Amino acid sequence: MEADPSPSSLKAFAINFSVIVVVLGGVAGAVMLLGRGNAQSASSDGAFAVTVPAKCTSKGMQHQLQLSKDAFSQDSLTVERCDTIVIENNDTLSYDLNFGKHDKHIAYPGYRPSTLAPYKSVTITVVEVGEFELHDHFRDNAELQLTVL
Repeated sequence: MEADPSPSSLKAFAINFSVIVVVLGGVAGAVMLLGRGNAQSASSDGAFAVTVPAKCTSKGMQHQLQLSKDAFSQDSLTVERCDTIVIENNDTLSYDLNFGKHDKHIAYPGYRPSTLAPYKSVTITVVEVGEFELHDHFRDNAELQLTVL
């Protein structure tokens, strides 16, 4: 069978090739987006699976933390998945709360980093199991080691 070099067959090839590239690019982009900030497990052949935390179907315990004088009320906290943490700012200063190390922030499901104004509070429902650091981005002193079981 001889190849058809006519303009119509070349156009059809270009359209089909473009569709394949767009579809594959979209799948790769979706995998990268889903994998950002979520746990991944790699197998020996290099493939990975993205683990997206399931939503909580019931509420767990509520834990209270305070921020004051550039420090959390405790250095570490161990909670269970689906517990909530209420962080109260009992200071005249604002705090910029982020997960991860200072300047190496990570995404945490369901939490959007934000500035916590004086005498306000924020509630975080913990859905991803693991060990995390929560810190104030404005000042390095306020750090909390969080363990979610």
